[in-house]
Amino acid sequence: MTAETLYEDAHLRVVHRRGRSPFTLVTFGEAGLRPEHGYWAQPEAEALDLDCIGFVAKAANWYPALAMDPARAAIQGIGQPVRIGYGNGMGGHAVLKYGQRLRLARGLAVSPQDSIDPAERPEDPRFHAHFRPDLHAGMAVAEADLPPWCVVLGDPHDPAEAPHLRRLAALTAAEFLPLPFLGPWATWMLAGGPALNGALRCALAADLPGLRRLLKRQRWDSRIWCTRLGGQALRQGRDALAERLLARAAALGTE
Repeated sequence: MTAETLYEDAHLRVVHRRGRSPFTLVTFGEAGLRPEHGYWAQPEAEALDLDCIGFVAKAANWYPALAMDPARAAIQGIGQPVRIGYGNGMGGHAVLKYGQRLRLARGLAVSPQDSIDPAERPEDPRFHAHFRPDLHAGMAVAEADLPPWCVVLGDPHDPAEAPHLRRLAALTAAEFLPLPFLGPWATWMLAGGPALNGALRCALAADLPGLRRLLKRQRWDSRIWCTRLGGQALRQGRDALAERLLARAAALGTE
């Protein structure tokens, strides 16, 4: 089914795919995704026939409030009463920052940035060049921004991600599930119809233990995770563990 454009301006496009799910998945594209490429999690939404609202930025702009406020009005009354937010990186930031304003009941934020303001996050210079004071004033995620139930997923061992994850994990309404040694590949844990479907079912039920079990299975089935953790074990002299993990990575082949 073709997605209908609900809102568009210089900063973003918002589309709606009508589906049969009892909830609406609200997705936010990562920094490199553009409207001509589709919306975040589009293959999964189509495979699972999900009702989906997709926010896609036209630049690495971290979804500025001046665009999000009119977009919020454009999606009012669209889709199912229950909305689940999902995004990675820049998109993960939007899930958390606009959770309350977009009436998200649940949120899954993978490797989100808390802020790209150099004054707020000097430890992570990756995105400082994208910061604009006129667009990003007060962009750090606050407690009042969050969906009522949300999970932050990411790699606490990644030096770039760690400062953001520590700040977000300190918010009382956010649950943190670590995805160690995955770094920028953390989003692969929810890639594909079965994985995302399982995660959404857990989110809908607010089932944090179930989501934790799902991610544990996903890690064991991930060549990248087995390779990276196996390498870490090898560097630490844990030869038996390294051998087991690297053999598992070889058995998995390519992902």
